[in-house]
Amino acid sequence: MRALICLGPGQVELQERPVPEPGPGEVLLRVLAAGVCATDNKAMTRGHPRVRPPRVLGHEVVGEVAALGPGVEGVSLGERVSLVPNFGCGWCPLCASGWTNLCPQGKAIGLDLDGAFAEYLLVPKEAVVQGNLLPLPRGVTPELGVLAEPLAAALSAQEALGVGPGDAVLIVGGGPMGLLNALAARARGAGWIALSERRAWRRALAERLGVDLALAPEETLSGVLKATGGRGVQAVTVTVPDPEAVRLGLALLAPLGRINLFAGFPAEKEEIVLKGNAIHYGNRSVVGTFAANLRQHRAALGLLPRLELGPLITRRLRLEEAEAELIPLAFSKQEVRVVILPEGR
Repeated sequence: MRALICLGPGQVELQERPVPEPGPGEVLLRVLAAGVCATDNKAMTRGHPRVRPPRVLGHEVVGEVAALGPGVEGVSLGERVSLVPNFGCGWCPLCASGWTNLCPQGKAIGLDLDGAFAEYLLVPKEAVVQGNLLPLPRGVTPELGVLAEPLAAALSAQEALGVGPGDAVLIVGGGPMGLLNALAARARGAGWIALSERRAWRRALAERLGVDLALAPEETLSGVLKATGGRGVQAVTVTVPDPEAVRLGLALLAPLGRINLFAGFPAEKEEIVLKGNAIHYGNRSVVGTFAANLRQHRAALGLLPRLELGPLITRRLRLEEAEAELIPLAFSKQEVRVVILPEGR
């Protein structure tokens, strides 16, 4: 099979590898589509602490079940499935409560194990047993199906914020995760959504997707206060790794409001200074979310047929094209979501 290998920062190479044979409890997927996310871009351009090259990246995947190892139940040959990439040890308190994505001994396909930037992907027994292969809804194409994983993360964020009917919401950052968080907030009933983003084309896309007000960062404070009559918003999601974005969000948070640090912060920006009294006297809450659990991934799959997600996919690549284009695209940041289609368009 052909597989795109990350050899280290700035190096990817298309190689021929043997097609894996599933052992007991394992499942072999024929990859139909794989999304390229910010984590993949980081691994390809700067390196990632959990990626040990040579590694096949890719954790947003839709595949067709190509082979079953002995003892596999609940999955059928030829079935189209969405993969939940994070799996846990299966026995710790977090796993027992359904939060396998937060397991201290957890692993992720596409980071700790080889992923989906290839023609075939081997799903380990632990992931199969934990139910990480979910049926793709009827009528959802594989390229749209890869958005289930990031949409699940957005649903997790909005759930943690308690976003509900009528809430005013601010999303800071208009990249793919910012846009998906806006869609997730709307799906939970948010009544008014603003988005802060420095790129004009992304602001235009946000409005096309139904955001009520898209503003440049320097306009956001005054614009949101004016639009809300000075009250601010009930929920803020920060999808960019910038302490100033956190402070902006907190400044616009109404009493009893909640702010989610959705983005992971680089070490040099990890420390954030906040005004304690703004949190204390306003009964405001600061939360964080990482990835999503199985329940949230199922919910995302259920939402896919109801959402207009096509505009988020702005580039489609065959594997041979990805070898030449993925790293330049990662540096350019001119796409929303790139999808790799191993079998071509």
